[in-house]
Amino acid sequence: MSSSITDGKSPHAWLHSHKNCQLTGTYYETAFQLSVIPKTSEEEESDTEDPLRIPLFDQLGYHCIPHIGVYGSDFSPALPLVLLKVPLHLDALPVELSAALQSWTDEVVVDVGDSSARRELPSCVYVMLHSIVAPQPCQHFKCDQWREINVMYHTWAFAGAEFTAELDVQTTLNMGVFSGTGIQPTHQQELSSEVNGGMPFDRLGARLVGIHGRAFSPLNAQILLSDAPIHTFFALATSNTECVVSYHVIPESDRQEELLSQAVAGSDTLKQCLDSIELVDQHFAAAVNVIRTLLLMP
Repeated sequence: MSSSITDGKSPHAWLHSHKNCQLTGTYYETAFQLSVIPKTSEEEESDTEDPLRIPLFDQLGYHCIPHIGVYGSDFSPALPLVLLKVPLHLDALPVELSAALQSWTDEVVVDVGDSSARRELPSCVYVMLHSIVAPQPCQHFKCDQWREINVMYHTWAFAGAEFTAELDVQTTLNMGVFSGTGIQPTHQQELSSEVNGGMPFDRLGARLVGIHGRAFSPLNAQILLSDAPIHTFFALATSNTECVVSYHVIPESDRQEELLSQAVAGSDTLKQCLDSIELVDQHFAAAVNVIRTLLLMP
């Protein structure tokens, strides 16, 4: 069953959309997943059973979208309790993020073998409300931080790859986080390093993304979680011809995660989900306001 809006309904109608009955890319049985992106003509004709219409990464089964996690021996993402696929409207995004997107579309596409190629904005923003990220020590030799997370673009950058022991791929993406709350820059002394540099803030910077030996690497694109009641940020990554925008919300406490899980489990429609999350606390209410702005809600 698909709960995507396909008939041009107003944003207010989206609020009454029911969550997907079929979940993909998660082990949370009560996760809330919903797309309010109209189907393309090709998707209307296809017989896809995936209501989100997001590819899954080979063998691992993660969605081919941006993720967050902590670099280490088990570099698994913190899968979202809520995953929404909402339309992208430049005027609903933070100013710096909107400017970065517009700058990317204005640049000339090179090395694509087609002089008529043009960069196009993505159709959606991926909205994710995550579970708590399990802390691990930073793997940099001279760093003892326990509150760093990494933004992971591996499944997005290499969607369609066969995840085998022989897979050895890497690419450079321009990436950055925007309009963050409860987060701080880290490893900024290595900002010129594609391999080791932390995530750029309110601008884009080149970072390497690779997979080898069935492992995601390298150790870069870090964000430091502040001692704050909630952690939120927009993220943008661009390649030569594609880009992806996401909005991430991360609880700080076990109690917040418990209340978030309860809110999600008891919700059937998007309105119920957002209204229930607002009641978790004032900080989640602020995050819901951002989501409502993305949905062009008053």
